[in-house]
Amino acid sequence: MATALPAWPGPWTDEITGIVQGNAALGPANSLIKKLTPEQRETVTKRGKELVTSLLDPDVRAVKARGILVRLHLELVTPAAQNATVQKLMENPGYRPPSFLNVATYNTVLELVVAKALWDTGHTEFLPWPFDSTALKPDFMLSGHHPDPAGHTDQTFYDACQVVADTVKVGSWKTAPELVTGLVSGVTDKVGTYQGKSVGVVLEAVDNPCLFKDGEPIANDEDIIDTFQERIEALDSAVRRRLRFVHVITPGCAVVTMDADAWSQNLG
Repeated sequence: MATALPAWPGPWTDEITGIVQGNAALGPANSLIKKLTPEQRETVTKRGKELVTSLLDPDVRAVKARGILVRLHLELVTPAAQNATVQKLMENPGYRPPSFLNVATYNTVLELVVAKALWDTGHTEFLPWPFDSTALKPDFMLSGHHPDPAGHTDQTFYDACQVVADTVKVGSWKTAPELVTGLVSGVTDKVGTYQGKSVGVVLEAVDNPCLFKDGEPIANDEDIIDTFQERIEALDSAVRRRLRFVHVITPGCAVVTMDADAWSQNLG
């Protein structure tokens, strides 16, 4: 009998519900949220609840939560950017104007959207990293490649994991060559960060103007993906040897998986 796949949100429940609590990214005690006007804080509370509801629902795709996050970002656009925002968004849906929802907060919430996008496409091996205080903290542990966290400290758990996975935001690129270079840099940076580990890289490419056409997200730009694949295969063998997988998350929350077999050849 086939083993049933785990159901979303599973181990991600606490991560999702916690995002609006205490001093978490959208929590009322967060110092950045406390600096907002009462009206802005009310907006954060409203959208935060919508995000949690959407993320928790296994029948709602991740792209819905991404839309809520983008809406919150735009609702908190700084006054200086408001006049230019509408026109720029019409010209380029991948544009992210300056906002009181700062980059770090946006990216923290986006990581949960990415986790759901991965599970939406059957990648249920991605589990939340169980410790917060390690000097090096990957975003994911992988099912079947980690010890039981019980009885471990943050450091001993990290040391015991030979396979880790992390996300990197690659955004704002207007042309395909720029995006490909950004994707390659994301891969090499992450492999370089986790020395001695086999590393999986998840590239958040949801906010790149070159991945939109006529205002709509492109699910899979074959030219970009093919060029990116070639660039990975041309990386130094020391990088490719420890590169376990690469997933690219597109603006529509599609997951494009690169061909690991191809870059695993001719390692010397």
